[in-house]
Amino acid sequence: MKTRLIYSSLISLLLASGFTACSNTPEVNPKDIATEETELKLESDTLMVPVGEETSTKIINGGGNYKVINEAPEIAVATIDKDNINIKSFKQGFTAFILSDDADNYKRIVVKSMYTSIVLDTNEISIKKLLGHDLNDKTIIIKKGNGDYEVESGDENVVKFVTIQKDSIVHIRGIHTGETTIKITDAAGLTAQVKVTVNETDIPFTDEEKQEIMNSDVKRVFWDEDLQQWTPERYNYLTAFNHKVGTENRVGYEYSDYRFIRIFFDGDESVGVYENARVDACPQWYGETTHYAPAKVEIIKNDGTNVWGIVSVIKNKRLYRGYFCLPKQ
Repeated sequence: MKTRLIYSSLISLLLASGFTACSNTPEVNPKDIATEETELKLESDTLMVPVGEETSTKIINGGGNYKVINEAPEIAVATIDKDNINIKSFKQGFTAFILSDDADNYKRIVVKSMYTSIVLDTNEISIKKLLGHDLNDKTIIIKKGNGDYEVESGDENVVKFVTIQKDSIVHIRGIHTGETTIKITDAAGLTAQVKVTVNETDIPFTDEEKQEIMNSDVKRVFWDEDLQQWTPERYNYLTAFNHKVGTENRVGYEYSDYRFIRIFFDGDESVGVYENARVDACPQWYGETTHYAPAKVEIIKNDGTNVWGIVSVIKNKRLYRGYFCLPKQ
């Protein structure tokens, strides 16, 4: 009986101490358990991909089960391969993709799909032009580049940048004989250069141009590109003439003294060159008369019915030229 009482007392003490020990441990509230946030991190948040090529970046932290949404798949497309993101570039431009994970993280990654060099249709241009004329402009075609181009001439006394069309066609103009470069810079700071050589000539017409003039027997008088060409159909009130006064030939068209082109030279209109000629020009109604001398006349054809001639003179560092086809005297 006594032994049973001792056991009962021991059990009571153990239970009491056990309850006391439990009461010293704080109760755990599920609301107090902090949820650990998983931040979405990549090796780089901005990616540069050469046009037509691929690149990749690694996800170094995130909540798994990654997905992407491409903003402009016509420029570049991102795909997921486990923890790697592969980006394929298709054309030049800026775009982005949205990366998400199972922890409801989202990140926007910028993709720059760009060319790594400027590609032109040529790296050398030769410009042949008439002395003092703005004719024969040339173009440089930008085949590949990152847009927003700036064009600079190494020497504007040799060649000038005129304009750029459609952000891809560069127009340049030869000024004076010489050699320089045209430098093209794009939005990425890439540059390309074109060597430009300009040669001015005081030869009024090439052999091919002379042949073209002689191939037509239409009655006409032409003087300078900046003015006009006369034909009976265009200006029927003007009178063409080819006659001789003393030893001097007079060729051209006129309406009294109000509007005219008059070419004067000595000779018999046989094929050959005639120096010390002159030209009087009043191409506009009641305009001022301009005198060009000493000029040179070359009769390039005389078939017994018509006579073809070319005229040239240099005035104020500019070559003026003309030609005519009129019935012979």
